Amino acid sequence: MRTTLNAGSLRSVENVGYAVRHSFVYFVIGLCLASCEAHDYWLMSAPIEVDSNTGVYEAHSKDEISQDLFVRYELNYEIENVNTSQETEVVVSATSYVNHVERSTGQKVWHLNGSEKGAGVLTPALLSYGNSLSVSLFCCATSRCVSKEVSCSHLTANDGVDSGEDGTVSFCYKSCNTPEICINKCPSESVCAQMCKDADSIESCRRSECHSDAGLETCTQKCNGDEECLKSCTPARECVDKCYSNVAGCFKNCLSMAYLCTDNYYLSDAESIPCALCGGSGACSYDFSVQDTRKLVSSTGEEFTCDLDCSTYPPTCVTGCNELFNSDTEREDCLNQCLTQFLFWCNDNQISEDYIDSNIEQPCCYSDFCQNRLTGVIKSYGVECFNDTNCGSGKYCTEQGVCESSGNSTCSARPNVANKRPPLSLFIIGLLAISIYARFKRRKYRPSVTEIGAWR
Repeated sequence: MRTTLNAGSLRSVENVGYAVRHSFVYFVIGLCLASCEAHDYWLMSAPIEVDSNTGVYEAHSKDEISQDLFVRYELNYEIENVNTSQETEVVVSATSYVNHVERSTGQKVWHLNGSEKGAGVLTPALLSYGNSLSVSLFCCATSRCVSKEVSCSHLTANDGVDSGEDGTVSFCYKSCNTPEICINKCPSESVCAQMCKDADSIESCRRSECHSDAGLETCTQKCNGDEECLKSCTPARECVDKCYSNVAGCFKNCLSMAYLCTDNYYLSDAESIPCALCGGSGACSYDFSVQDTRKLVSSTGEEFTCDLDCSTYPPTCVTGCNELFNSDTEREDCLNQCLTQFLFWCNDNQISEDYIDSNIEQPCCYSDFCQNRLTGVIKSYGVECFNDTNCGSGKYCTEQGVCESSGNSTCSARPNVANKRPPLSLFIIGLLAISIYARFKRRKYRPSVTEIGAWR
């Protein structure tokens, strides 16, 4: 049997090809639209720049990246050492916030040679989710990292900052001895007292609730610009003690990491430490050969017996050394010896040279020079869940707001689509498909000139 195609049949075949070709083109366009709808972009309007030569040790993005809805953030950036000959170390950091409360921070330490550039990504897994984001650039002296994030590349290459061991000690002391930043976030004493007045144990309540990240009203918030109020507003003492404890831990961590990087152990020249370590006043002598008694002896012969809280660094080491000595060098030696004495007693009368408190942050790196520029693009993705009940059976909600499988299945977790509208691109694809199909139907049943003649 022989099949004959007349002009109308050929035109129908051409229409089919037309529909297939254009459907494919529109489908590709729709997929592109679908991928673009998955996130939004914010191009940072101006570079972030730091320059230790001009005293700019940290800088923050001028753009206010915020929205009403919660999203997952990602930062794609390029970092550049604008100095042509000298190497730099710098820290790229981004922090997400939930209604102005810090949620998560992601950061990366960069060591760059002269004129060198680098590119990186701070992922949603680091930045979590929120409804605002800030991007910052920090020199080593103002950066803060947990021990596992610290870079010692500058120490390894140059055996210390500026001038070996002494330079490292000075860098650690100056970089860590900034309690004011922490104290400014402390609740006011009156707010703290009011909160704990009905507690079963007021002291316990104050210790647990009156700290810098408790979310209580600070003096700055309480006084709202009233200078007279600020003069009489006192930060909660528990919070202030914690801030000075952080200074001590930062200094010790910084020195311990330097020792791990270079094997250079810092030996203090201090001859006395604060009696305040054991509840006294003034300067006390120490003698590691008789430390089983946990006592310090003052210059007048008075003995002070120590009852130490070994769970946190003693803030009195910082405040006491600041009061006893005038020069930074003497304060550095005093602080190191005071902390060494504390660790000696709290570690069965053994001196730990490389003890690091992983809960306390320290400078992220050791270089005292930075001259860097950062440009970047911020991307956001939709949040799939806020708790496990938002996810389907067998899945749980991660801290990043993503549903993941809780079993051993090899299938990848799918986004939670409950209560979500179909993306606009699918609607567009549907309209285009209907339009093409209708056009094809009209052409298919339109008689050709030959067919009309045959009917006649």
